[in-house]
Amino acid sequence: MKNVIITGATGFIGRALVQSLRNSTNGRVIGMGSETVDLVNRAALFDWFEKLHWAFECDHIIHLAALYKAGDWPVHHPATQFHVNMSMNVNILEAW
Repeated sequence: MKNVIITGATGFIGRALVQSLRNSTNGRVIGMGSETVDLVNRAALFDWFEKLHWAFECDHIIHLAALYKAGDWPVHHPATQFHVNMSMNVNILEAW
């Protein structure tokens, strides 16, 4: 694997994947958490990718980020959860 960006890198799976890839590849691995950039904010994400592009050519994106809340919040807010997660997906695909 070459140069990789991993979204959701502060979550359980993302954190383990970042560590595993950093230990097993000679490419560059960038882990993105919610503090890096707001994936729902299209302009901020595009700016982040534009700045990164000049210093880092990304070969792969592993997208693990999602809006998830425990309990019954998703039951009471299914449209919000769907909209936020789809916005992240579309923004990442278009920014890359």
